[in-house]
Amino acid sequence: MLNPEKNGFFKLAIGDYRAAVEKENDKKLVAELHECLKVEQNYKEAKELMNEQRVTEAITYINQILKIVPDWTDVKILQIECLAKMGCAEKVFHFDFF
Repeated sequence: MLNPEKNGFFKLAIGDYRAAVEKENDKKLVAELHECLKVEQNYKEAKELMNEQRVTEAITYINQILKIVPDWTDVKILQIECLAKMGCAEKVFHFDFF
Protein backbone atom coordinates (compact mmCIF):
# COMPACT_ATOMS: atom_id res chain seq x y z
CA MET A 1 0.00 0.00 0.00
CA LEU A 2 1.20 3.50 -0.71
CA ASN A 3 2.21 5.61 2.26
CA PRO A 4 -0.04 8.69 2.46
CA GLU A 5 2.74 10.91 3.81
CA LYS A 6 5.17 10.06 1.04
CA ASN A 7 2.53 10.81 -1.59
CA GLY A 8 1.13 14.03 -0.14
CA PHE A 9 -2.51 13.28 0.47
CA PHE A 10 -4.28 9.96 0.62
CA LYS A 11 -6.36 11.05 -2.38
CA LEU A 12 -3.22 10.88 -4.49
CA ALA A 13 -2.70 7.25 -3.52
CA ILE A 14 -6.32 6.49 -4.28
CA GLY A 15 -5.99 8.25 -7.63
CA ASP A 16 -2.91 6.19 -8.42
CA TYR A 17 -4.74 2.96 -7.59
CA ARG A 18 -7.79 3.96 -9.63
CA ALA A 19 -5.59 4.71 -12.66
CA ALA A 20 -3.77 1.40 -12.24
CA VAL A 21 -7.04 -0.52 -11.88
CA GLU A 22 -8.42 1.08 -15.05
CA LYS A 23 -5.24 0.20 -16.92
CA GLU A 24 -4.56 -3.27 -15.49
CA ASN A 25 -7.86 -4.40 -13.89
CA ASP A 26 -5.82 -6.64 -11.61
CA LYS A 27 -7.67 -8.24 -8.66
CA LYS A 28 -4.85 -7.41 -6.26
CA LEU A 29 -4.93 -3.75 -7.31
CA VAL A 30 -8.71 -3.67 -6.91
CA ALA A 31 -8.36 -5.08 -3.38
CA GLU A 32 -5.69 -2.50 -2.53
CA LEU A 33 -7.89 0.29 -3.90
CA HIS A 34 -10.75 -0.87 -1.68
CA GLU A 35 -8.36 -0.96 1.29
CA CYS A 36 -7.25 2.61 0.54
CA LEU A 37 -10.88 3.75 0.31
CA LYS A 38 -11.63 2.07 3.64
CA VAL A 39 -8.64 3.76 5.28
CA GLU A 40 -9.68 7.13 3.86
CA GLN A 41 -13.23 6.70 5.17
CA ASN A 42 -11.98 5.59 8.59
CA TYR A 43 -9.70 8.64 8.76
CA LYS A 44 -12.56 11.00 7.93
CA GLU A 45 -14.76 9.27 10.50
CA ALA A 46 -12.08 9.45 13.20
CA LYS A 47 -11.48 13.16 12.58
CA GLU A 48 -15.21 13.88 12.70
CA LEU A 49 -15.62 11.93 15.93
CA MET A 50 -12.66 13.78 17.45
CA ASN A 51 -14.24 17.11 16.51
CA GLU A 52 -17.41 15.96 18.26
CA GLN A 53 -15.36 14.93 21.34
CA ARG A 54 -16.40 11.29 20.85
CA VAL A 55 -12.90 9.99 21.48
CA THR A 56 -13.84 6.49 22.59
CA GLU A 57 -15.47 5.88 19.22
CA ALA A 58 -12.67 7.66 17.33
CA ILE A 59 -9.97 5.42 18.80
CA THR A 60 -11.62 2.38 17.20
CA TYR A 61 -11.25 3.87 13.73
CA ILE A 62 -7.73 5.09 14.48
CA ASN A 63 -6.61 1.63 15.58
CA GLN A 64 -8.10 0.10 12.39
CA ILE A 65 -6.15 2.59 10.28
CA LEU A 66 -2.88 1.90 12.08
CA LYS A 67 -3.26 -1.84 11.48
CA ILE A 68 -3.15 -1.11 7.75
CA VAL A 69 -0.85 1.95 7.67
CA PRO A 70 1.24 1.71 10.86
CA ASP A 71 3.65 4.51 9.95
CA TRP A 72 1.09 7.27 9.28
CA THR A 73 2.33 9.97 11.65
CA ASP A 74 -0.82 12.10 11.48
CA VAL A 75 -2.89 9.14 12.65
CA LYS A 76 -0.40 8.31 15.41
CA ILE A 77 -0.73 11.90 16.63
CA LEU A 78 -4.50 11.58 16.51
CA GLN A 79 -4.20 8.37 18.54
CA ILE A 80 -2.09 10.14 21.16
CA GLU A 81 -4.63 12.96 21.38
CA CYS A 82 -7.40 10.40 21.89
CA LEU A 83 -5.51 8.54 24.58
CA ALA A 84 -4.71 11.79 26.38
CA LYS A 85 -8.36 12.87 26.29
CA MET A 86 -9.38 9.45 27.56
CA GLY A 87 -7.06 9.86 30.55
CA CYS A 88 -4.66 7.15 29.41
CA ALA A 89 -1.54 9.27 29.81
CA GLU A 90 0.64 6.25 30.64
CA LYS A 91 -0.03 4.84 27.14
CA VAL A 92 0.92 8.13 25.48
CA PHE A 93 4.55 7.74 26.49
CA HIS A 94 4.93 4.32 24.87
CA PHE A 95 5.00 5.54 21.27
CA ASP A 96 7.98 5.14 19.02
CA PHE A 97 8.09 7.57 16.11
CA PHE A 98 11.55 6.63 14.89
